[in-house]
Amino acid sequence: MHDHASDRLIEPFFSREELLEQRCDLLESELAELGDELQASREKISTLVVMWSGVTAKLRAAEAKLIKMSSLNHHDQSGLG
Repeated sequence: MHDHASDRLIEPFFSREELLEQRCDLLESELAELGDELQASREKISTLVVMWSGVTAKLRAAEAKLIKMSSLNHHDQSGLG
């Protein structure tokens, strides 16, 4: 017959419940860290979107200027002929 009293001597230091609590604490900590990383990433994306908006606005202005210059240049050339 098996002696259950001797099993208590070789049981782990923590009960199943304690191990599960530790695992939950670890997961909560990891989730908090991931939440912080996600927020930082969102802020970086927001900054990049603002930067891109500024770049595209400058690009549109430069394109409009080129079109205007090209139109004036073409108009001047047609008047010479």
